[in-house]
Amino acid sequence: LKHASTAEYVRWAEQVLRLTRHFGVPLIIDDRLDVALAVEADGLHVGGDDLPWRAARRLLGPSRILGCSTYGRADLVREAL
Repeated sequence: LKHASTAEYVRWAEQVLRLTRHFGVPLIIDDRLDVALAVEADGLHVGGDDLPWRAARRLLGPSRILGCSTYGRADLVREAL
């Protein structure tokens, strides 16, 4: 879905969300805060070239899951904690 339009990504996410809710599994959206917020996903994952994790946390709120790629770098692990 990296090259999908926002509308298409949201439609897919809504369908997946129905499944994850049915089975009690959290839905984590990769890279797209706008989509995560639009479908009220349980969380977001950001990588090194994505939205900075501090901004993602502020916009996502404290109650949702935020995953951050650290690429094995101790400084990024410490910062994310």
